[in-house]
Amino acid sequence: MDLTGAVLAFALLTGATNAAPPKDSPLLNATKRGDAVAVRSLLEDGADPNVAQGDGLTALHLAAQQGSLEIARLLIGSGANVKAKTRIGDYTPLHLASGGAHTSVVRALIDAGADLTAITSRTGVTPLHLAAKALNGESTVRTLPEHGVAVDARENAAGQTALMFAAARGRVESIRELLSYDADPVIRTEIVDVLKRMTIDREAEGRLREAITEIRRNSVDGTNRALNDAEVQAALAAQREFLSSEEQIQALLADFDPDDLAIRRPAWNTPSGYKSENQILARPQFETLVGKTGGMTALLHAAREGHIEAAVALLDRGADINQVSGDGSSPLLVALLNGRFDLAMRLIEHGADPNLTTNTDGISPLFAVLQTQWA
Repeated sequence: MDLTGAVLAFALLTGATNAAPPKDSPLLNATKRGDAVAVRSLLEDGADPNVAQGDGLTALHLAAQQGSLEIARLLIGSGANVKAKTRIGDYTPLHLASGGAHTSVVRALIDAGADLTAITSRTGVTPLHLAAKALNGESTVRTLPEHGVAVDARENAAGQTALMFAAARGRVESIRELLSYDADPVIRTEIVDVLKRMTIDREAEGRLREAITEIRRNSVDGTNRALNDAEVQAALAAQREFLSSEEQIQALLADFDPDDLAIRRPAWNTPSGYKSENQILARPQFETLVGKTGGMTALLHAAREGHIEAAVALLDRGADINQVSGDGSSPLLVALLNGRFDLAMRLIEHGADPNLTTNTDGISPLFAVLQTQWA
């Protein structure tokens, strides 16, 4: 299930809502059935075109998701809000139409004033991102930039572009459409320094614990009671204040020392709660083996998933065959690590450097091939 479906399914299962949903909305039911005649009749009889389910899905959302152009036009003509958002995720009808590659509905929504730059609340995904990953979505991918959508807009979770979404799923025609609108094939996702991120996360967790402790300390009901909703939000606000303060984060990292992240574990013969010289100094393995993560390009996404045609399309339009990820993994190495040997051969034919190694453990393409757990 894709992101859109997962979010909407969760909302439906949990019944998450700020207001009681209509017990039985004939307009919503008719829209779900795709019954345009019934929808027209209901609207003419005064049905509210903006009636919504408990999760915030309106009739227009449903029509957009299903690709029901006639129903979408009827709803728009009756005053349906083309910018309506779901309660979980902030998906608009344009998001759902784009994700379903329903180009005719996308055009109708755009003509009615849909927000082309709307992003979802959790990951900052645009309609173009969803169109780019959709099966047979190239027509929609072409339509959105035609109306001024920025092709290199990044989502908020990792900084991925629509081109990366298309490359990861092997949507070759969508890749070509995006590149024809000058999508940048060398953009990389955010590079994360794992050790520094752990330092920030540890401090954020500490701020949250301190805030909770302070609230309980000042409570007349004792220090072990559960916090109410308002108190939980107050504690989280203290944590968010730190995470949103670049000044505080930079001050924390100014004294950064990787050894501060070392975990001390007592040896088996050391009584719990007692300090001794007989302690084991350990650090989680991934800290030293990963170093940095992210830095993924569209080509690296295609290489990881083994999409040969997608990789070739990117290379034909300027993708750097030797551009590495945050940990120094080249497209060739990524292909080999994931068993994409046919793609690896194509990359070699295109001039990929077989001697590039990762930054931390120095893994080379040859080493990756020889390791039986990967090859």
